[in-house]
Amino acid sequence: MTLTTKENTVCFVIIQFLTTETSKDNDVFRSSEWGPEAVQAMCDEVRHFPIISGGNDDRSRKKLTLGDLFDLAPNEYMSKVMLEEKLNPSGGAGATNAIHDAIVLANYIHAFPDHPITDEIEATFKAYQDERIEWVQSTFETSQTFRSMVDKGHNNNNNVNQQV
Repeated sequence: MTLTTKENTVCFVIIQFLTTETSKDNDVFRSSEWGPEAVQAMCDEVRHFPIISGGNDDRSRKKLTLGDLFDLAPNEYMSKVMLEEKLNPSGGAGATNAIHDAIVLANYIHAFPDHPITDEIEATFKAYQDERIEWVQSTFETSQTFRSMVDKGHNNNNNVNQQV
């Protein structure tokens, strides 16, 4: 999966679904699974995969592969992680929302009068909910979309995904 950012950069994620059998070959407890060699090995497996590139017409488009991105990416920005099945790693949006929720709620509580009455407390929590709900719903919808993109009929008994 490739993503563009507002800074005009490209990010990429490679997801390798493991079955119960193949997960034995990718033992998560081996320290070598977390080092640069493991990242390189996983990248080598998929470097020939084509990606869509820009251009104004078909003749001006260069045929790119994931390998082209790998060659341009600083090695220190590439890492391999192991995730349990169905975990959505899309940019830490859940964690980011949780932090924003805590900050917004803390600000609302800080703004309480010294001795708030029930109506003021209820209004404050309603304002907090109104402010945050759109962000939470958007994250949830993104998570659902991502899940449908990566869950292409894989067996639910798969226990681990590997990502670079």
